[in-house]
Amino acid sequence: MIPAPRLVDAQLHATFGAMLPVLMKGLVDKELSAGIWVDGYEIAGAPGELTRAEGMELLDIALREQPDLRIDVEKLRAVVDAKLPQSAFARVAWLVCDDATFLMTDSLRVARFHKENMLWCSPRISFDGVTLCAVEDHKVSGLAWLGSKSNLPDTPFELNYSTGAILKGGSVP
Repeated sequence: MIPAPRLVDAQLHATFGAMLPVLMKGLVDKELSAGIWVDGYEIAGAPGELTRAEGMELLDIALREQPDLRIDVEKLRAVVDAKLPQSAFARVAWLVCDDATFLMTDSLRVARFHKENMLWCSPRISFDGVTLCAVEDHKVSGLAWLGSKSNLPDTPFELNYSTGAILKGGSVP
């Protein structure tokens, strides 16, 4: 059975990313190597790269095995559009946590989700760039761009994993 965080990550790739076919082929290949067979997995055995449609089909097959992990994509997109408005212009980035929740950034703020439900949204922490690094010791760590001459995020921040409150790092008025 594909681990919950990997299955959540695959759904986010299907919704916001471009790596779904490669990701699903790798996940299913790992399952097959472990001797786990689910009807439909033969799609991953085809030589060459998978198409997006084949990646989506494999994702659907995996989600049938773990339906409680299925994200309502339309609801998630609606929440992202309403609560992370910069996502209309900036690339959405995410980090999936061990508990299958995920952190998402629109380059200005960070939000934590369980499936399509937003648990919290931080205040704005960056002028225009957030890199999510890790979740450790009940803290979210990352880098925020606060206007340096570099094009890369440059100021470390920490957020409370449960509430999204800023523990350390810059905030933007």
